[in-house]
Amino acid sequence: MGKNEKNVWYCKSCGYKGPPRGYTAFQIVLICFFLLFAVIPGILYAIYVESWKKGCPKCNHKSLIPADSPEALRINAESGRTL
Repeated sequence: MGKNEKNVWYCKSCGYKGPPRGYTAFQIVLICFFLLFAVIPGILYAIYVESWKKGCPKCNHKSLIPADSPEALRINAESGRTL
């Protein structure tokens, strides 16, 4: 598996193949600000962002699985798509 293939995910809902959503620069700054000046809201916001970032950037579902997993390969074989 190549270096770029480690962050490849497959969406079971829409068939998207690629990296999941990531943090934006603004979110990182906001988390740091909250953690420095308001600990409890910072922790809550960090938990929220962590759950948000694992979604599909195309359809927003949280049904991403690794593209090289047996389930992704089975789904693609059944649908006729290639990874």
